Amino acid sequence: MLDAADLLVVEKAISPQRLGTYEKAMGMKSTRRALELHAWNAQVTGAFMLPQQVCEVVIRNAVSQVVEAVYGAQWP
Repeated sequence: MLDAADLLVVEKAISPQRLGTYEKAMGMKSTRRALELHAWNAQVTGAFMLPQQVCEVVIRNAVSQVVEAVYGAQWP
């Protein structure tokens, strides 16, 4: 667990403005809680990475198949 001095260093590194967004969302001024919410947000965002990447590949492949059907296998 971070002590008060460590929290201050992290807050300065991330920026008080950035953490302020999380403090505002929580309705309280707490660097520790803001960092917890920031970490949770990073975990949720990370959970969407694989499904997003799969969707990207599926869409790219579908577009490629349609373009190839129209312009042939040697389309640029």
